Amino acid sequence: DVMGTISWYGTDAGENTHERLAYMDTIITDSAAGSEAASMRFYVAVNDATLVQGLALAGQADAAGEVDVTIGAGAASTSTVAGDLAVTGNIDMEDDKGIIFGSGDDYWFGLEAGEEAFAFYLGNTQGADVNEGHVKIKCSEGENHVIVRGGEGGTAKLYLYADQGDDAADKWTFT
Repeated sequence: DVMGTISWYGTDAGENTHERLAYMDTIITDSAAGSEAASMRFYVAVNDATLVQGLALAGQADAAGEVDVTIGAGAASTSTVAGDLAVTGNIDMEDDKGIIFGSGDDYWFGLEAGEEAFAFYLGNTQGADVNEGHVKIKCSEGENHVIVRGGEGGTAKLYLYADQGDDAADKWTFT
C-alpha cells in the first residue's frame, strides 16, 4: 500500500510537455499489528526519462531498530562517499568482485574468479594472463599456500621478520 507520493516534473530542452522526472513514495511493507514497517523509495529519470529506483530505505518488521538501505540501480551504478566510510558490520560482496584502491594502475584485492584464493594485484585487473605483480593466499581443507609473483620483468621477494623487525638480523629475504 502506497501511503504517499511526492513528484517532481520538468521539460526537456525542446520544451515538450511536462513529465514526471523524479518522485519519492512511502509504502507499508508490513501491516501486521505489533510489527508494522514502512519503506521510502526514491526514483529518478535516467537516459530516456525512464524512472528508476536509486535509493530505498526499508524498515524491518522482524528486527527492532533495523533499516536496510539499497543504493544504486544495478552493477553499473556508482556510489560516491565523500570523507571516511565507517563500517560496523561485514562487507558482503558479490562473487568475483574486488576493491580497487585509486585508479588506473593502483591496487585491486578480492577473491579471485572461482573463489580459490584471496589475491592482491598491482593494477585493477586480475587473471591468469595478467603481467602485473600479485600475491595470492589460498586456505582450504586440501591445500594451503602463498604465492608471490613479480610483474613482467620484475622480481618477487618474500620478507619474514622476527620479533619487531627492527634490525637487519630480524629479517630474512627470499628471492
